[in-house]
Amino acid sequence: MIFTPLRFENPLFLLGTIIFLIGFKLEASALYHFRRTPVGKPVETGPYRLSRNPQWLGLFFVLLGSAMAAGIWVYISIIVVVGLIYHRQILDEETACIKRYGEGYRQ
Repeated sequence: MIFTPLRFENPLFLLGTIIFLIGFKLEASALYHFRRTPVGKPVETGPYRLSRNPQWLGLFFVLLGSAMAAGIWVYISIIVVVGLIYHRQILDEETACIKRYGEGYRQ
């Protein structure tokens, strides 16, 4: 995908760029708050107040936005399918975190 020439006139370019930037900001913020949280405690600040998985969500938006900006439908489709597969992994991680952190994590 990195070798694909960008077509700025493509209607998806602007939308993809916006989605990419939102994902990048979300990912950076999630990593910042994750790093500042003491080991053994769930992260409760920053984007973790709204989502239990902002790192995955940010990465998904970065990849989807990149594919949309490049206008490559095959990549867009692959990223959506991979996102659905990762959703299953996220559900398993949430179950493990609820067992480890209890009701505090659920809230």
